[in-house]
Amino acid sequence: MLLLVILSLSGLFLGALGLRRWASLLLLAAAGASGAMASVSLGISSETLTADTDLPRAGIWECTVEATTRRGALLGIENERVWAGSRILALSVKRGDSVTVMGSVSNGFLDVSLFSPDPSSGIADRARRTLCQIWTERIPSLMTRSMISTLSAGERGELPYTARDLFRSTGTTHLLAVSGLHVGLVAAAFLLLAGRLGAGRWTSLAVCMGAVAVYVLLTGARASTLRAALMALMVLLAVRIDGRSPDLLAIWSIAAVILVCLTRGAVLHDVGAQMSFTAVLSLILFGRRFTGKFSKARSILFAGCIVCISMAPLVSYVYGDVSLAAPAATLMSLPFMLTLMCLAPFILLPIPLGSIAAHIAEWSAYLWIALLGVIRLPGLEVSGGGLIPWMLSVALLWLVSKRGGFFRRFI
Repeated sequence: MLLLVILSLSGLFLGALGLRRWASLLLLAAAGASGAMASVSLGISSETLTADTDLPRAGIWECTVEATTRRGALLGIENERVWAGSRILALSVKRGDSVTVMGSVSNGFLDVSLFSPDPSSGIADRARRTLCQIWTERIPSLMTRSMISTLSAGERGELPYTARDLFRSTGTTHLLAVSGLHVGLVAAAFLLLAGRLGAGRWTSLAVCMGAVAVYVLLTGARASTLRAALMALMVLLAVRIDGRSPDLLAIWSIAAVILVCLTRGAVLHDVGAQMSFTAVLSLILFGRRFTGKFSKARSILFAGCIVCISMAPLVSYVYGDVSLAAPAATLMSLPFMLTLMCLAPFILLPIPLGSIAAHIAEWSAYLWIALLGVIRLPGLEVSGGGLIPWMLSVALLWLVSKRGGFFRRFI
C-alpha cells in the first residue's frame, strides 16, 4: 500500500509539472500495483473485508441519504456508510435528504424499524426533485423516466434492477454514472449555442462553464463530476489563452491533486472516483485518433477497448466480472444516450411539445434496452492468474497506440 501511494503521488506531482514521460511510467506502475492488490484481495474472505464499526447494535441515528435504489438506500452515519434494505424507505427519500432512523446495525447493514424523512432544502436538491417529478408526470414508462433522471439529474433511485443488471452485464454502467462524457456533452452544447448566438470567445466560455457548474450541482457534485468539470475548465482556459491543446496528463494530475486536497483524501476511497480517474488516465496514456473511413467509429471503439482492458481488475473486483461486449456496447449506446439527454429538457415544455418529446424518448429507451439485450456476452473474471493476460493486453494497447509503424498498417 505504501508503494502504491508513493508511486501515485510521485506520478501526480511530475504530471502537474509537465514531465509527461516519467509521470506516465510512475502512474502505469501504480496502476499495475493497484490491479495486483485488487486481484489478490479477491481471495480474502468476506469476514476479513467487513470493517468493524463502533456504532451500537440498536439506536436512533440522524442519517444522510447518499444513494437510493428501488431496493434500499445507502446512508451516511457520521463517517460510516450503511445499507438500509428497506424499499419503503428508498421510495420515501432522495439523494441529499436527511432521515432519522431507528433500527439496528450489523456489519454495515441497517435493519430499519421506524424512520422519519426530512427532504433537503438545498436549491440543487429541490431543483432535482422538481425535474424528476415533472419527468415522472410526463413519461408513463418507468424505464424511460428513470434513465432520463439518471442521465440528466444523476438520480438513479428509480432505475429498475433489470436495467441495472443489463447495463452491468454489457459493461455500459459508466454511461449511467454522470462523469466526463456527460459534462463534455453539456459543455460542447452550450459552447456551440453561445457561438451560434454571436457571443464572443470569453462570453461563450463563461456561458459554457456556468452551464457546467449548474449541471454539476444539479447532479450532486460527485467526485467524478467535479473531476470532469475541473478538467473541462482548465482545457478551455488553456485553449482560449494559448490557442493550443494543453497537456492532458498535467491537467489530469492537477485535477486529482485539487480533489484530494478538497476532500482531505476521501476521494481516494470513492469507487466511482477511482473508476473515473482510471478511465480518463488510460485514455490519455493509450488514446489514439484514427483517420480515414469510419475514423470516428474506430476511435470510439478503440477508446472502449482501452477503458475495458485498463479497468478490468478494478471492475472485476467491484462487479465480479468484466463484460466482453463493453467496447461494442459503448459504441452502439452513445447515440441513444445522446438522444435521451437532448430530449430531457424538451419534455419539460408545455403540451404538445413535451408529449412528443416524451414519446420519442420512450422509443429511444426501448430500442437501447433491446439492443443491449441482444449483444450481452458472458463476463470474464480478472483475478489471480488472469493478471498475466491483462498485463499483456495493456502492453499490446501501448504498442498499438504509441508505436506507429507495423501495427498501424493493419488497423
